[in-house]
Amino acid sequence: MKQLNYVLSFVMIVLISAAVLMLSSTLVLRLSATYVYHFNDSQAVLDIPYSVKGGEMADGISSYLRSFGDEAFQVYEDNGMYKDPLFNLKEKEVMRKVRTVLNLEMGLGMIALGFFVAIYIYLHKRNSTRLLRYTGRGAVATLSVLIIVRAVLACIKTFRGWLYQTLIGIELEKDSLLIQVLGDPMFKTYVLFATVVAVVFTGIYAYVNAILAKQERIFY
Repeated sequence: MKQLNYVLSFVMIVLISAAVLMLSSTLVLRLSATYVYHFNDSQAVLDIPYSVKGGEMADGISSYLRSFGDEAFQVYEDNGMYKDPLFNLKEKEVMRKVRTVLNLEMGLGMIALGFFVAIYIYLHKRNSTRLLRYTGRGAVATLSVLIIVRAVLACIKTFRGWLYQTLIGIELEKDSLLIQVLGDPMFKTYVLFATVVAVVFTGIYAYVNAILAKQERIFY
């Protein structure tokens, strides 16, 4: 039985690491604040030949990525009585694939979190608090390394290109509006926000684990 518990503790580290990394990633890429910060920092929206505010572009992107319907991605430029669409068919297809990837990432992250909670409850009910404490330390150490690795990889242009080709695989024109809006240096904003959120998630887990798996003391 002890061997099973040790195996489960290792599985827990894998599950919580996957959950934190995937949920932090999908969360920040759905937040309007992420894109507002990016547009304010890079001035990308000011450089495009359309009269669209950064907040409007951010809301259009984030609201689409948060949705689960069949509607196509689009942001419009208000020209008096008319609203002109800004993105072409290829760009809309890219965003559809991005949303699919984010939905899958969120689903896998929630599944990993669910299994983690189930195993945690099982070990806690079996009074394996000592093992849970050691597992918590191992998980925090593992997550610290993985968060840094993710940040480093996201800053490597070759890796970003490979990831795009693997997950999306649609070639856009160099003057594509989507590239102008969400291309470099968007990765810097992603790294900043995803790292902060992942650290917060890790801290919450460490705090909750410290309470639930605290060591029983005889003398105080």
